[in-house]
Amino acid sequence: MKNHVELPSLIEQLIFTGGITTTPQKVDFVREKLGSIPFEVEVSGLKITQSIHAYGSVHFVESLEFFSLPQQYFELGLFLLAATIASDGKDRLIHLTNRNSKIRTIRIIGSSYWPLEGKFEQSAFALEINPKDLKKHPWLDKDIDVYSLPILNRGNESDYCYSKKDWEDRDWLVLSGGPLANIRLAELLLKLGHPENDCLEVELEVEGGFRGVGPLSAEARFWLPGSFGWTSD
Repeated sequence: MKNHVELPSLIEQLIFTGGITTTPQKVDFVREKLGSIPFEVEVSGLKITQSIHAYGSVHFVESLEFFSLPQQYFELGLFLLAATIASDGKDRLIHLTNRNSKIRTIRIIGSSYWPLEGKFEQSAFALEINPKDLKKHPWLDKDIDVYSLPILNRGNESDYCYSKKDWEDRDWLVLSGGPLANIRLAELLLKLGHPENDCLEVELEVEGGFRGVGPLSAEARFWLPGSFGWTSD
């Protein structure tokens, strides 16, 4: 794997330059001070594996299982936000160096595919963080537009699967929802990484379950130390 900038170092740089300001209650972004956000970064601790969620005996859905310490979730959320609002609209790649991770790269689809909306178009905006409202199934509210929910799918570097082996060897995670979907996911990651968060497991299911992901998405589960599903390797 190429030697890319490590995510913790990048976050420190963005905070130093004033592109990002964090407090226990909110995160502030100033687009002009974010500078040139690297197109590829490395993350050492995050592990993503895959499983199958069975609904009865006839419907099966892929599930992505995330394992990370709180600080790493928080840094990932900051980078996802910065990448989503970047004015260049380019894709970003996050390389996972954890040898036990089945997913080796996360691809964030750039905002050039969909326009930013509302306060996220502005040169500066604040995102409030309230970890106390985080629940195992965070988006059960049917008033939430399904197209503003995250879309996560396994893929590969070529974006094509020509054979059964290609399908089995998919080691990329593609975040292919629009900007609002990625911002919603980033907010979730920031809450998971907040020091006051006491929700140790989050499940994002398809519409037939407890909902949480957009159309044609795999499901996702996020684990923290102390949860029953946590593995530390």
